[in-house]
Amino acid sequence: MKFFINFILLSAFLFCFNSISYSKNGSEKSNIKEAQEDSRLVNPLYELRARNLVLSEGLSYPTNIYFFDIMINHTNLPESGPFEYAAGKYILSYSWLVRLFGPVTYEIVPFSSDFTNPDAVPVNPHVDGNRLILDKNPNLIPGQGPIIATDGIGTRVVRMKITTAVPFFFNIPLNLKWVSNPADSATTQVFAFVGDSLTNITSGGTNVVEGNDVAALYLKAAISGLYNVQTNSLRVRDTLRVYQHSVTPPYNVIDSAFSIVDSISLRGIFNFPNIATGVYYSVVRYKNGLETWSRSGGDSLIRGDQVSYDFTDDSTKAFGNNLERKGNIYCIYSGDVNQNGIIDLQDLALIENSILDFTYGYSANDINGDNFVDLTDAQITDNFVNQFITVIKP
Repeated sequence: MKFFINFILLSAFLFCFNSISYSKNGSEKSNIKEAQEDSRLVNPLYELRARNLVLSEGLSYPTNIYFFDIMINHTNLPESGPFEYAAGKYILSYSWLVRLFGPVTYEIVPFSSDFTNPDAVPVNPHVDGNRLILDKNPNLIPGQGPIIATDGIGTRVVRMKITTAVPFFFNIPLNLKWVSNPADSATTQVFAFVGDSLTNITSGGTNVVEGNDVAALYLKAAISGLYNVQTNSLRVRDTLRVYQHSVTPPYNVIDSAFSIVDSISLRGIFNFPNIATGVYYSVVRYKNGLETWSRSGGDSLIRGDQVSYDFTDDSTKAFGNNLERKGNIYCIYSGDVNQNGIIDLQDLALIENSILDFTYGYSANDINGDNFVDLTDAQITDNFVNQFITVIKP
């Protein structure tokens, strides 16, 4: 009898223990399940990049076309679970200078997206002012969205093509920038399917543009020999080279760039890829122009941005006021044919020899740009010889 009672008590104890254990294990499993469900409700974070910006080269495209990729990378996989992409609206601004020279078109490169479902690819690429716009595709439904990569490179949403009427883009940087203003409805937006719901996750995004890493100088300058006072223009478009010098002794060259200066606007864009944001002297050189330094103390260049400088509006824009006044503007002196920093009899002798040789075409001895070396070129140079014009620099 005593054995039977002990058996009953032991069985009851084991039953209670197993019930408690089962309840505990069931509760833990339930908590894990709820935690997993909660994790799926954490919004994905991402990095959006415009990258691989290139100016086309070769025979297959004219050289006024840019290509770039729109990439998106998922950055918080452990917290959010997989990022199921739902849609995106992508807006970038570009330099208004590009628009001055002609119309701009914006296109998707066919079959360029990593998305295999065409309903994920954004639609309706178009230009609105200085904005490049891709509208979101509304056709995806939960369960059909592509999963965004987490490898640091990301998934290519699309490859874009920008075409302008400007030959060679006139050395003008695009200066692409994401338009991402939460207060503006016309802004870049990214959507994900979170818990089967279409969710705007834009606030968790980081937007980056790769390749906007040049310091651009929008320079206005006129060469005296080429400048026509009556037409307020240069006789020809020609190439200038601009050097950026340190503002501290010994004033070393930091970077240089060349560009064509337009005969009407007198302007050119000079891109400096090897320079940091800072203050520099801009030094202008031309095939027969006198080396001309910018004003005392130098001026700022900003990497990733563009600044303007005008040599024509005031003599003080050149170091030592070393400019010639012609009509209503200031010009860089012409006549330093041998580029030794002084306009003298040696330069005049070179021009006179070219006159005797009946030199024509593109020549450093052609001071006024009419493609002939003649007495007019000699007279311009002789005038400066008599003034003892030399380089003035720090």
